[in-house]
Amino acid sequence: MFIATMGIADILRWRMVCSSTRRHVQNYWEKEVLKIVRRYEQDAEGLLSGLVRHHALIGWEAALAFIMNDWRILTKELRLSVGKANGEGFKREVEENFGWIFKSEETNISGTKILRYQTGTKRTVEIFVSTTHSALSPIVDSENTVFLNYLSPFGFGCAYPF
Repeated sequence: MFIATMGIADILRWRMVCSSTRRHVQNYWEKEVLKIVRRYEQDAEGLLSGLVRHHALIGWEAALAFIMNDWRILTKELRLSVGKANGEGFKREVEENFGWIFKSEETNISGTKILRYQTGTKRTVEIFVSTTHSALSPIVDSENTVFLNYLSPFGFGCAYPF
Protein backbone atom coordinates (compact mmCIF):
# COMPACT_ATOMS: atom_id res chain seq x y z
CA MET A 1 0.00 0.00 0.00
CA PHE A 2 1.24 3.48 -0.81
CA ILE A 3 0.83 4.67 2.81
CA ALA A 4 3.80 2.52 3.81
CA THR A 5 6.05 4.62 1.56
CA MET A 6 4.99 7.97 3.05
CA GLY A 7 6.68 10.01 5.73
CA ILE A 8 4.94 10.88 9.00
CA ALA A 9 3.94 14.37 7.82
CA ASP A 10 2.30 12.98 4.67
CA ILE A 11 0.51 10.28 6.65
CA LEU A 12 -0.93 12.90 9.00
CA ARG A 13 -2.15 15.00 6.05
CA TRP A 14 -3.74 11.95 4.40
CA ARG A 15 -5.35 10.93 7.67
CA MET A 16 -7.58 14.01 7.49
CA VAL A 17 -8.75 13.55 3.87
CA CYS A 18 -11.67 11.16 4.30
CA SER A 19 -12.94 8.38 6.53
CA SER A 20 -11.73 5.67 4.13
CA THR A 21 -8.22 7.08 4.14
CA ARG A 22 -8.36 7.49 7.94
CA ARG A 23 -9.08 3.76 8.27
CA HIS A 24 -6.12 2.85 6.05
CA VAL A 25 -3.83 5.20 7.94
CA GLN A 26 -5.11 3.92 11.32
CA ASN A 27 -4.46 0.31 10.24
CA TYR A 28 -0.95 1.22 9.09
CA TRP A 29 -0.39 3.18 12.32
CA GLU A 30 -1.43 0.29 14.53
CA LYS A 31 0.71 -2.16 12.54
CA GLU A 32 3.80 0.02 12.96
CA VAL A 33 3.20 0.58 16.68
CA LEU A 34 2.68 -3.18 17.14
CA LYS A 35 5.99 -3.82 15.35
CA ILE A 36 7.78 -1.79 18.00
CA VAL A 37 5.91 -3.21 20.99
CA ARG A 38 6.28 -6.81 19.80
CA ARG A 39 10.07 -6.53 20.20
CA TYR A 40 9.52 -6.19 23.94
CA GLU A 41 6.28 -8.09 24.64
CA GLN A 42 4.87 -11.08 22.74
CA ASP A 43 1.30 -10.04 23.57
CA ALA A 44 1.70 -6.66 21.89
CA GLU A 45 -2.04 -6.19 21.41
CA GLY A 46 -2.63 -6.83 25.11
CA LEU A 47 0.05 -4.34 26.10
CA LEU A 48 -1.39 -1.69 23.78
CA SER A 49 -4.81 -2.26 25.38
CA GLY A 50 -3.18 -1.75 28.78
CA LEU A 51 -1.58 1.47 27.59
CA VAL A 52 -5.00 2.73 26.53
CA ARG A 53 -6.70 1.66 29.79
CA HIS A 54 -4.08 3.37 31.93
CA HIS A 55 -3.52 6.41 29.69
CA ALA A 56 0.14 5.46 29.32
CA LEU A 57 2.53 6.54 26.59
CA ILE A 58 5.48 5.01 24.78
CA GLY A 59 8.39 7.41 24.90
CA TRP A 60 12.06 8.07 24.37
CA GLU A 61 13.90 5.87 21.83
CA ALA A 62 10.85 3.85 20.75
CA ALA A 63 8.87 6.98 19.90
CA LEU A 64 11.87 8.45 18.09
CA ALA A 65 12.31 5.22 16.10
CA PHE A 66 8.67 5.44 15.04
CA ILE A 67 8.87 9.10 14.05
CA MET A 68 12.15 8.62 12.18
CA ASN A 69 10.96 5.28 10.75
CA ASP A 70 14.33 3.83 11.72
CA TRP A 71 14.16 0.68 13.84
CA ARG A 72 17.93 0.79 14.44
CA ILE A 73 17.24 3.48 17.05
CA LEU A 74 15.45 0.94 19.27
CA THR A 75 17.37 -0.19 22.33
CA LYS A 76 17.03 -3.18 24.68
CA GLU A 77 14.81 -1.03 26.91
CA LEU A 78 11.27 0.09 26.18
CA ARG A 79 10.35 3.15 28.19
CA LEU A 80 6.72 3.75 29.07
CA SER A 81 5.23 6.65 30.98
CA VAL A 82 2.06 6.66 33.08
CA GLY A 83 0.37 9.28 35.24
CA LYS A 84 0.43 9.06 39.03
CA ALA A 85 -3.24 8.01 39.32
CA ASN A 86 -2.77 5.07 36.93
CA GLY A 87 0.68 3.94 38.06
CA GLU A 88 -0.33 1.23 40.54
CA GLY A 89 -3.01 -0.21 38.27
CA PHE A 90 -0.63 -0.39 35.33
CA LYS A 91 2.05 -1.99 37.52
CA ARG A 92 -0.42 -4.64 38.71
CA GLU A 93 -1.59 -5.33 35.16
CA VAL A 94 1.87 -5.94 33.72
CA GLU A 95 2.83 -8.20 36.60
CA GLU A 96 -0.39 -10.25 36.50
CA ASN A 97 -1.22 -10.32 32.77
CA PHE A 98 2.21 -10.45 31.18
CA GLY A 99 4.31 -12.16 33.83
CA TRP A 100 6.97 -9.48 33.77
CA ILE A 101 9.61 -9.94 36.45
CA PHE A 102 10.17 -6.93 38.70
CA LYS A 103 13.88 -6.05 38.80
CA SER A 104 14.26 -2.69 40.53
CA GLU A 105 12.76 0.63 41.49
CA GLU A 106 14.36 4.03 41.78
CA THR A 107 13.30 7.64 42.00
CA ASN A 108 14.97 10.18 39.75
CA ILE A 109 15.84 13.76 40.63
CA SER A 110 12.39 15.07 39.62
CA GLY A 111 10.65 12.51 41.88
CA THR A 112 9.49 10.24 39.07
CA LYS A 113 9.40 6.58 40.10
CA ILE A 114 11.13 4.26 37.59
CA LEU A 115 10.09 0.61 37.73
CA ARG A 116 12.25 -1.89 35.80
CA TYR A 117 10.92 -5.21 34.55
CA GLN A 118 12.27 -8.09 32.50
CA THR A 119 9.80 -9.35 29.90
CA GLY A 120 9.32 -12.82 28.45
CA THR A 121 11.44 -11.71 25.48
CA LYS A 122 14.34 -11.02 27.92
CA ARG A 123 14.08 -7.30 27.23
CA THR A 124 13.78 -4.55 29.80
CA VAL A 125 10.75 -2.31 30.19
CA GLU A 126 11.04 0.79 32.31
CA ILE A 127 7.79 2.30 33.55
CA PHE A 128 8.08 5.94 34.55
CA VAL A 129 5.33 6.78 37.06
CA SER A 130 4.76 10.51 36.97
CA THR A 131 4.54 12.72 40.05
CA THR A 132 1.55 14.41 38.33
CA HIS A 133 -1.60 13.07 36.71
CA SER A 134 -0.03 13.49 33.27
CA ALA A 135 1.90 10.66 31.63
CA LEU A 136 3.68 13.34 29.62
CA SER A 137 5.53 14.83 32.63
CA PRO A 138 8.40 12.28 32.76
CA ILE A 139 8.93 12.63 29.00
CA VAL A 140 9.07 16.42 29.22
CA ASP A 141 11.54 16.12 32.11
CA SER A 142 13.93 14.25 29.80
CA GLU A 143 17.44 15.66 29.80
CA ASN A 144 17.75 15.31 26.03
CA THR A 145 15.35 17.09 23.65
CA VAL A 146 15.84 14.34 21.07
CA PHE A 147 13.66 12.14 23.29
CA LEU A 148 10.76 14.56 23.79
CA ASN A 149 8.55 12.41 21.57
CA TYR A 150 5.71 10.18 22.62
CA LEU A 151 3.54 7.59 20.99
CA SER A 152 0.22 5.95 21.76
CA PRO A 153 -2.00 3.52 19.86
CA PHE A 154 -3.86 6.57 18.51
CA GLY A 155 -1.20 9.09 17.63
CA PHE A 156 2.09 10.68 18.52
CA GLY A 157 3.42 14.03 19.57
CA CYS A 158 6.51 16.06 20.22
CA ALA A 159 6.90 18.04 23.43
CA TYR A 160 9.70 20.29 22.24
CA PRO A 161 9.91 23.63 24.09
CA PHE A 162 9.11 26.72 22.03
